[in-house]
Amino acid sequence: MDSGRLLVLTWLLASLVFMTSYSGILTSMLTVPRITIPIDSLADLVAQSDLPWKLEAGAMMFNILADSTKPEYQETLKRMNGTFYSCWASREDLVEGKFAAICDKTSQKKVMSWDFSTTGQCHLYITSETIYFSQMSMAFRINSSYLEGTDRM
Repeated sequence: MDSGRLLVLTWLLASLVFMTSYSGILTSMLTVPRITIPIDSLADLVAQSDLPWKLEAGAMMFNILADSTKPEYQETLKRMNGTFYSCWASREDLVEGKFAAICDKTSQKKVMSWDFSTTGQCHLYITSETIYFSQMSMAFRINSSYLEGTDRM
């Protein structure tokens, strides 16, 4: 009878120690340090003067900014420091911090992937503000020979 109680008491004590250790480790893993992002929107970009910004040449962003009535969009277009050919072609200048790029999210992710793959670190950040949202699609003529191959994608 006493040995059974001792065994149960030992089991409960060990369970308490394991549970407390596990919850402490889990809490420490989930704790994320708070990092302040200095530029997280076009308004933040326009408000600072340390980092110049450029637009991707020939992109529809020119029209989006020019046609907008938002003051930060107008100011972004007015104070930009020129254009660049493409995010991909300017990836080294972006990583070196020569300027901030305003281009599509897919190109930015591709540049970030390249940066991480070549250096083992990511030196870039994509803002949380979405300037415009665009979904791409493909259209084919009815009974097109391309349709069958595309449907498999």
